[in-house]
Amino acid sequence: MNPSVMEILSEPVLVFAFRWLGDFFKFEWQHLDWESHGSFPEEGAFLYLFPPSWRLLGIDGHLAFSFPWSNESNGDAPEVQLYLPAKEQFPPRNQLLNQIRPQLKRAAFILWA
Repeated sequence: MNPSVMEILSEPVLVFAFRWLGDFFKFEWQHLDWESHGSFPEEGAFLYLFPPSWRLLGIDGHLAFSFPWSNESNGDAPEVQLYLPAKEQFPPRNQLLNQIRPQLKRAAFILWA
């Protein structure tokens, strides 16, 4: 059995690596005003990137591009996900998805939910 990313790298190392990766993407995409942060649950790690306008008012949340690093990826290609909070936290979630779904499909996103 292969060890997980969390078993190989300590959280401080992942935090440093994801902070660097977030800064790299912001520089490459010329979006230096965007926010970035990492999340490190047991199943892997996530980097979230989003413009300040995507922070949700009234709740502790945001919409973001998410870059997951899964412990179970088995060498799968990297992916980019659109992160939206659950409908309970963000009631217009499904309405927003319905509006942007055609644009995401044209941009070659694969829609799972």
